[in-house]
Order: sequence, then C-alpha cells, then structure tokens
Amino acid sequence: MVSFFLTLLIAPLLQTSQKEEDPLNILVLTQGEKEYTARTVLNQVSRHNPSLFTPIESDPSYRQQYLASPLFLSQVRAFANLKLLDDAGIPPVSTDALNQEALAWDSTRSGSTSEKSILARHGIAVEVQARLLSQQTNEITIGELNQRLRNSVPEFFGEMQASIIRIPLFDFKTGHAMSHKQRKEIYSRLDKAAQAITSQKLTWEKAYLQYAKDPATKERHGRLNILKPIMPGKQEPEFLQQVFQGFGIHRPQFPVLKGPVLTLRWAYLIRLEGLNIRGVPQLNPVRDRVLRVLRVEAGQKMLHGLQQRVQQAVHAPILP
Repeated sequence: MVSFFLTLLIAPLLQTSQKEEDPLNILVLTQGEKEYTARTVLNQVSRHNPSLFTPIESDPSYRQQYLASPLFLSQVRAFANLKLLDDAGIPPVSTDALNQEALAWDSTRSGSTSEKSILARHGIAVEVQARLLSQQTNEITIGELNQRLRNSVPEFFGEMQASIIRIPLFDFKTGHAMSHKQRKEIYSRLDKAAQAITSQKLTWEKAYLQYAKDPATKERHGRLNILKPIMPGKQEPEFLQQVFQGFGIHRPQFPVLKGPVLTLRWAYLIRLEGLNIRGVPQLNPVRDRVLRVLRVEAGQKMLHGLQQRVQQAVHAPILP
C-alpha cells in the first residue's frame, strides 16, 4: 500500500522532470492564450522533412545553431500564421496543390525545381500561402487585371537602378538571427538615417559610410547592378517588391528614398535612381503574373485581418 501511494506522489514529479529535460521544450511563440514550444513547431516542419529531428536531438551544437538561425525564425512566424488559419477554419489543401504552390512560391527565390527540397525548409510558409490562395477567386475581370498593371507598371516591365544602405539581421560570424530587440534598434537606426537624408542634413554617401554594414557593396557606396522585378537567387523578393511597387504609369522624379525595409535577413534603406520600362506595357505577356499578384495580395489582406484579432509574441530566435 505504501509503495502504491509513493508511486502516485512520485509520478507527477517524474513527468515534470522529463518535460524539463526536453531540450526542445522552449517557448517560441505566444499567440492569444496559447503557447507553443520549439518541439511543436518542429513537429510541423518535420511533416515535410522527416529526417529533421535526427541531428537536432543527437547533436546539441547543431540544435543550438538551428534554434538561433533565421530559418527557424521564419518557421516560427509561418507556424503562427498556420495556427491562425486553423482557428479560422480555413481547410488544408491537397498534396498536388501544395506541390504546385511550392514551385510557384519559390520561383522568385531560388528557382528550385524540387518540391521536396522547398517543402523541407519552407513547407509551413508554402502551406499558409496555398491555403490562403484556395480562398481566393480566379474569376478576375480583364478590367481588374489591367487596373492592377496600371497601378504598378514597373513591377512587371521595369528595370531599376538603385543604391542601398544595408545592415544584416544576422551575425556574420555565427549565422545567428538578430533578436527582436536588435531588429527594432536597427530599424530605428535606418529610420534616423532616412530622416537626415530627406532633410538634407546628410548626403547619401556620408550616410552609407556611417550606417552600412555590407561588405558586398562597400566599393560602390551601395550602388547595385540593374534590378529586375524577379531575380531568383540574387535578390530577396521582399526587397524587390518594395523597389518596384507603387509607381503606377507615371515616371517618378528621382532620386526616391524608400524604407527602412526589413526582410528576414537584411534591413534596407533604398535610394531609387533611375527606371527603364522594357517594351510596351501590355497585359497579355504578364497576365498570369498579374493574376497571381492579385490573388496573393487578397490572401495577405485576409491573413492581416486574422493577425489583428490576436496578440502575438515571437520568442525566436533562441540565442545561446
């Protein structure tokens, strides 16, 4: 009888001890009243990458590097969006639809032709996009397509000359992602630079020397080669989106300052210096792209509405 009662008393302590010993029992996301650990997020990632847990659980050094990486930060953010879709009752998509979206999603990033490799790293983000698109209509009129083209001709036919002041949102030496606090500090730093440039208290050249942390563009004071709207493997699509969007059919007066713009890996201040429009802007050559842009924008608007309903705190990256 004594043994039985001892078992009842000790069992909860053993369960707590086992839980505390789990190296992945680390809080990485608070959303509404729910909390999610690193293991919960990685369980979702592993649906597309079954071999994920082997190195993470067997190699503490690899695990530490992974949890501190920009990749894991992106996976936590995507997981947060996935939970919003679950709570809103937006259903999963078929395997075929997911594979098709993987290729479309990555076509502006690395241009990979392997759905498996894309999903292994970015499966949650692709799933979020696919589920959002499943809720959007394909019945978009020619008038709506033409209007979207007119709203941003350079986005589909433009070539832009630009310079950037760029600061990494990861540590060059360790590869670790910056913390939320560090990202805010970098944003504020570039915002201060933008205000000084706009008020002509600081020239672009002096601002570059003072703020940029980018060896790749140092010799040219941030000046880039010609930018195109889609440059897989060369420029981040989120950066290019900010470069080309919002000009309509009228040529802007250059230079134009944009930013700060924060992507997953970099913070940018962008100085647009010249624009060339390739050919005659007509809908037919870019119809499929315009259609996708409209549907993606509608999906992002839906997601933004869901995000506004809950309080969220992302605790990744998990830095040493």
